[in-house]
Amino acid sequence: MGPVFWDRVCALFFSKWDQGEHRDKDSISSKWTDINNKSHAFQEVYQRNYDTRPSGESDVGVLTRTLEEFERTKCPFTYYKCWDLLRKSPKWALINPMTSSSRRRAKRSKTSSSVDPSTTTSDARIVSMFPSTRSS
Repeated sequence: MGPVFWDRVCALFFSKWDQGEHRDKDSISSKWTDINNKSHAFQEVYQRNYDTRPSGESDVGVLTRTLEEFERTKCPFTYYKCWDLLRKSPKWALINPMTSSSRRRAKRSKTSSSVDPSTTTSDARIVSMFPSTRSS
């Protein structure tokens, strides 16, 4: 994101805030970075709680559990309004942070049931446990 982008963000911020130009671009950019990082971290906890919610638990219940867990394990989540706006934004939703669970899934290899597991598919898997001894 270049300087023109942040000029536009600042102009919009100042027009909405209606308190004059009391922050510079670096201050606004830094605040956005903090909001974005903490919102992504909160979304990760929320999504995990949503995916593992007990049958019949409402979205409000998931949110309440997530807020309690986030505060207990990290810190109080002060960007709820920002997160609620961001999570509905198509552009922000396209950004998938590399969560621990997605890292595990990415490392797993997919196998086909039609492939014989004893058949090697790569030379990297052929490792001799006993080095050959050659006598000269």
